[in-house]
Amino acid sequence: MAEPDPTSDPTGTPTGDHAGAAEPATCDSCGWADADLQSVHRVYLSFDRLGAVTDEQHVADVERWCLSCRTSYPWQPT
Repeated sequence: MAEPDPTSDPTGTPTGDHAGAAEPATCDSCGWADADLQSVHRVYLSFDRLGAVTDEQHVADVERWCLSCRTSYPWQPT
């Protein structure tokens, strides 16, 4: 009897999970699998009680963010 194919389910239907296939890149901020990732530096903002920015901290690490996170959160290009 032949060995089962690891790329198919028990019925023999291909699953699409092929050995060596590259995993889609994911956003380092939200984890969303996205092809439109951009390298950024995360920025943390501090605010006073009236909502004015009082301090910015730029993180040196480079992260890859999707468009949604780049639209929603402060960042700086690499």
